[in-house]
Amino acid sequence: MRYSGSRQNNAWHNNRLTLKQACRSGIRAGYSGQGLVSAGFIVLLALFFFFWPVAVARPSYRLQAINQFNLVADSGGVRVVTCQYCHLSPNGGASWNAFGDRVRSSFKGSIGEALYQALVAMEDSDGDGYADILEVFAGTLPGDPNSRPLVTAQFLMKSLEKAGGVDIYKPK
Repeated sequence: MRYSGSRQNNAWHNNRLTLKQACRSGIRAGYSGQGLVSAGFIVLLALFFFFWPVAVARPSYRLQAINQFNLVADSGGVRVVTCQYCHLSPNGGASWNAFGDRVRSSFKGSIGEALYQALVAMEDSDGDGYADILEVFAGTLPGDPNSRPLVTAQFLMKSLEKAGGVDIYKPK
């Protein structure tokens, strides 16, 4: 078997280690890069699992909002409702909008209850003149000041009361 390096300094040759033993112990005589590839792969794998929760951003929470707010469900692989009800990014992540901050402050273990409590508060998280409950009822984004209903707040409030009030959004 051919190897690189001098015979005196080559632990693989002097100790008659097998290739498997040399790789396990990190000795790379004549086999440069094998240990580095393994270590690099392990680091990459660890980073993937570390950042996975941030990238995914709790799809179950998005689905809870879709069901609880009576929004249009995903269809044919098309994502109809993004994570922007609570997040700045359509894909979720660590950046929250004003409504998302309100939901987070209400969170005590149940996302459904936190969503409901954020609506019961009758606050206008994004400052656009419409309470969060009215924006959800109208199908606009309660955390985005540029997303506003096309009708007046008074009209929406009367319509919401006729539909059953805030209790239509109680978690099921």
